[in-house]
Amino acid sequence: MKFDKILATSQSRTKAPTEDTVIEESRIIKDNAEIPLTDIDFYSDNNVAQPFNIDEEELNRLTESIKSMGQLTPATVRELDSGKYELLSGHKRYIALQKLEKKTILCRVCDFNDKEAFKAVCHANIQRKGEKPTEICNMFNGYRQRFGEDMSVTEMSTFFGISPKTLYRCIHINNLIDELKSLVDTGMLSIHAVEIIDALNNEQQKVLFSYLKKVEKALTPKAAKQVIELADQNKDFTVDDIDKALNPPKIKKVYKSPVYNTIYSVEPLLIQGMSEQELDELVYRLLKQHMTEQQEGGNEATKPVRWDGKSMQVEVDTAVIRISRKYDIRRMLERNISAFDIATQLRNHCINTSYGTPDGEYTIFCGDTMLIKFTNRILNANGATRLELTWRQVADELIKLTELSMDNLKSE
Repeated sequence: MKFDKILATSQSRTKAPTEDTVIEESRIIKDNAEIPLTDIDFYSDNNVAQPFNIDEEELNRLTESIKSMGQLTPATVRELDSGKYELLSGHKRYIALQKLEKKTILCRVCDFNDKEAFKAVCHANIQRKGEKPTEICNMFNGYRQRFGEDMSVTEMSTFFGISPKTLYRCIHINNLIDELKSLVDTGMLSIHAVEIIDALNNEQQKVLFSYLKKVEKALTPKAAKQVIELADQNKDFTVDDIDKALNPPKIKKVYKSPVYNTIYSVEPLLIQGMSEQELDELVYRLLKQHMTEQQEGGNEATKPVRWDGKSMQVEVDTAVIRISRKYDIRRMLERNISAFDIATQLRNHCINTSYGTPDGEYTIFCGDTMLIKFTNRILNANGATRLELTWRQVADELIKLTELSMDNLKSE
């Protein structure tokens, strides 16, 4: 079977073998039976003709072959209740014989039910040549609607001798508008791109088709993902929007930094003549200036109050103990570890934490300093609710608390 290859990619589609479908001998009622053409009807599924088109060039070649050598391979038919026969395989042979004004056709008569007849049509057509992906999808979807409602994907894939992934690919193609389906057949849309763009609604697919018709260029999976990203940002995108997304202006590489290159491409006069080092220094100065202005000119209530070592003693002590619970300060002191080294350890290893008291909740943030954010507690006339301590202050307070605790134990 060539189902998977046909639906793999447009590049990998190749002509399939010309041998007929292998039929179990027990299902063959008559072989090489000569049946009048007038006694044979073309296969149809619920009055819908067989899902495959007949290629005129192949038909002409086959007609010449039969004219010179005769019919070498029998067609496959099944007998109907009416006494006539239904053609399952050999549609081109039938038409070629008609063109040659022949009256009969050699046939293999098989005992097939409706499901088996549908399967035989599909197998025979796909084995004959690399059919269009949309035709294969129509076939699978037709079978799914008529016979496969109670079948799992695995059961259907086993029945047709294909992979479950191929069945899913058919579903993806079936979700496309007709205009895009035609591009799948021509190779303008690879199946991998189809699996991505079927998430677009019909209107978005129409816009995409207009773009592809305009550029006459195949849509790659990468480009398909870019279109989906565009749709996420702007559901009413246009052909021009797609063009801009898929063909952004090339940025001239003047600097190592892509940020500087982007600035240069948009406003070249803004940084023209400046070296990368000069730009780095400028960015540093501007950032430092910005952060200083933010700290000095912001809302007074958001500015932290620097701890003076005296006020808010209970809250500070509680926070210090909370943040340093995993440290054995007593042992550090016995080993003569300095306050500076203790402060360094606290700064490098303490993590943010929160705790509650009867008069509010406190959150501790650990960074270059220790910041205590209070809920329902105003610290000064400006309405500040944050208290800031240096790590040396934290270490000194912790040492003081530890020594006080050691003295109390000695006095007891």
